[in-house]
Amino acid sequence: MTPHDSNALPDIPKALYVGGGGTITMRGSGDSADSVWTNIASGSTLPFRPSHVRATGTTATNILALS
Repeated sequence: MTPHDSNALPDIPKALYVGGGGTITMRGSGDSADSVWTNIASGSTLPFRPSHVRATGTTATNILALS
């Protein structure tokens, strides 16, 4: 998936896989504010259901939406 500052994800994933570690700025499904997850290790699976993954503030790479 490609992070974007305003576009919502087409489908709400059950989790995210992070291939290249870093930080992810995202908004949870049904939330009204963004969350910032820092120090995410490469190869991590995040049990979080985001509606948005922001480009600004996201340094993690190779992010896959798991459905």
